[in-house]
Amino acid sequence: MEAGIKALGYRSYPFMVVLGHPDYYPRFGFETASGHGIVSQWKDIPDDAFMLLILDEIVMKSVSGAAKYGDEFGQA
Repeated sequence: MEAGIKALGYRSYPFMVVLGHPDYYPRFGFETASGHGIVSQWKDIPDDAFMLLILDEIVMKSVSGAAKYGDEFGQA
């Protein structure tokens, strides 16, 4: 997790999202995405399982909406 977070930070992504266990990801700084105006493209996802980690606070002030995964993720 830490290597992935570091790699995205170097590439200037403003945030990263995960769909996962709400007891695991917060230890890396992830928070509920909806609290930051970001929702999952899938309606049935529990709010506490869709999380984000802010990598650029300034850019995130103007970001909101639905996070869309690549089509291959919808086939799983």
